[in-house]
Amino acid sequence: MSLARTDESVSRERAAKASDRLLASLRRHHGEEEPPVVVPVPVPEPSKPLPPIPNAVIAGACKIAFPPIVLNQIEAIQRAVIQEFPGVTMSDLKSDRRTAKVVHPRQVAMYLAKKVTLRSLPEIGRRFGGRDHTTVLHAVRKIEAKIENDPELAARIERIKDNIPEIRI
Repeated sequence: MSLARTDESVSRERAAKASDRLLASLRRHHGEEEPPVVVPVPVPEPSKPLPPIPNAVIAGACKIAFPPIVLNQIEAIQRAVIQEFPGVTMSDLKSDRRTAKVVHPRQVAMYLAKKVTLRSLPEIGRRFGGRDHTTVLHAVRKIEAKIENDPELAARIERIKDNIPEIRI
């Protein structure tokens, strides 16, 4: 006996399916409804209720799952630098001017943008008037070197970090 189905058995199955479809179609046409198919739904067994979760645990989990998003971090850093260096404007930080009055605050802002944010060097450069990533790298290295020798500058940068506002959604 072969395991393959014969042409005759396949023909019988097709004919049976076709006649079932024809019978269902005729019933619908004449207004006779087919009896609905009832599928038993399993009823879950009652279980013990879970203990309540403390609000502190929920709040901690929310902070981990949904950390606060800070919008436009680099602009917030630029504004904090402007507050610390009087006489410097936002347009100065983005301009092509190379005077010491503008270059030093711009380098501090670029340094903070790299250290505080996760932005790339090219992204930071774009936010400072379309500067190249090597310019940002130079600023970061220069301020790092100055911080080692100048505790006053280090304190000033810490003050700026404390004044950076976080804009939360």
